[in-house]
Amino acid sequence: MPRNPLTDARRRTARTDEILDTAEQLFSRRGFDGASIADVAAAARLTKQEVYEYFPDKAALCHRVLDRALQRLQVELDGDVDGEGSSAKRLARAVGRLCQFVRERRDLIRLVDEEPASGELKRRRLRWREKRQELFADLLRAGARDGSLVPVQDANLYAAALSGAMRSAALAYHGKLEPEDLGIEVAGTLLGGLIPAQERARLKLA
Repeated sequence: MPRNPLTDARRRTARTDEILDTAEQLFSRRGFDGASIADVAAAARLTKQEVYEYFPDKAALCHRVLDRALQRLQVELDGDVDGEGSSAKRLARAVGRLCQFVRERRDLIRLVDEEPASGELKRRRLRWREKRQELFADLLRAGARDGSLVPVQDANLYAAALSGAMRSAALAYHGKLEPEDLGIEVAGTLLGGLIPAQERARLKLA
């Protein structure tokens, strides 16, 4: 009986996701140097050769793990930005979303910092940082136009500061707030000076 290409493609996608899920767990717990392809294969109940059929080496596997996580986050951020409400509300949602992501996946974010940065990974990190900051900067400018945010002299500078402060706060925090609640608190703190009083009341940040 001839093989079904669609079934084969689905099987390969499912196996790829299985390997990536397993690798993410191991890399997050042990770091890049602490988990080998053999470890990933054993945890996924595969042979090393089967893993190598999907990923040529450990660096490629780690890069794919990081790419997949950031792509999923980007989809969520785009939904927040394109959603309803004022620019201030959409920015608060996006900041909260990013804070929640960092808080929930703290070990994975540390892996981004610790994993040996090849030229390609450095470029990917830079593209992701620039895209995130551009998103924030666009919302800051839109907020100045619709009156929901106080105008700033340099939206790009403020977006970079906002992004870095949020990330640091989410990584360093060890209190009892749940990730979603922490995102709301951080968004309110970082954005408070830019949001007029009437808008703060509508966002429940007052």
